[in-house]
Amino acid sequence: GMRQAGVMASMGMYALTNHVERLAEDHARAERIAAELHNAGFPMPRDGKVDTNILFFALPENSKVTKEELPKLLLDKYNVLIAGGYSKGGRLFRLVTHMDVDDDGVDAAINGIISLCL
Repeated sequence: GMRQAGVMASMGMYALTNHVERLAEDHARAERIAAELHNAGFPMPRDGKVDTNILFFALPENSKVTKEELPKLLLDKYNVLIAGGYSKGGRLFRLVTHMDVDDDGVDAAINGIISLCL
């Protein structure tokens, strides 16, 4: 409901006041992940083009893990949290870069997803 609108607005104002310069870093990290996954053969909307800090990807046909297995394995083995179940049939995963994701986290996401799936 609308009762949370003020809380959301204040968080947005804080981010714009204190972290707007960081957005470019988050976008660059998302683009790097998207490029690596796309180059490794992971299907991605818009051929891997990313405009923000959010990217979506699907498992390749020859994936060693299922869409149900990947989130838990990625969290347990690489400490990377992703969300799944997007799009018709729930085949897309969503990955978001933010101020708590550094270059080591990006490396972990790329290496974990590729090594678990291919």
